[in-house]
Amino acid sequence: MSAANALLDKADAARTNFFKHLLGLNEQQWDFKLTPQCSSIRETLIHLLLVDRITLQCMQTNSQPDWDQQVVAEEEKAAQPQQLLQLVEQSHKALSQYMHQCFANTHAEDEVVFWGEKTSLAEMCISLTGHDAYHTGQASLLRQASDSEWDYYAAIYG
Repeated sequence: MSAANALLDKADAARTNFFKHLLGLNEQQWDFKLTPQCSSIRETLIHLLLVDRITLQCMQTNSQPDWDQQVVAEEEKAAQPQQLLQLVEQSHKALSQYMHQCFANTHAEDEVVFWGEKTSLAEMCISLTGHDAYHTGQASLLRQASDSEWDYYAAIYG
């Protein structure tokens, strides 16, 4: 396996780890917030859907992100949790497939355009992985705060 494929696979693994934190959520946990300023898991999914779609669009057009662009429809935002989760899984799959198609035969230090800026493939993958890890931490905290019986280590590591 090339270093480029390994980096791309790590970015995919970070999102897979995020999804593991959502398995078995009850209805109330999707919208639970620790404080009014915190995002709920539902809001985090909407954010990830937006980021996936805008990132893919930026990669396809070599353009800067337009964060004001409405790429998530209101009916998608209002979808049932499992439907919203499916949308995010699909958006990440589309982004991942595009990245593997474009970058599988490159090197970690090769230049790519990410959100309209030139950077290395490694830096792009670090950014995407870090973003997903941040949201995994949010989901873990919300999950543990809303369900004292949830066994983090059993759920995530088996």
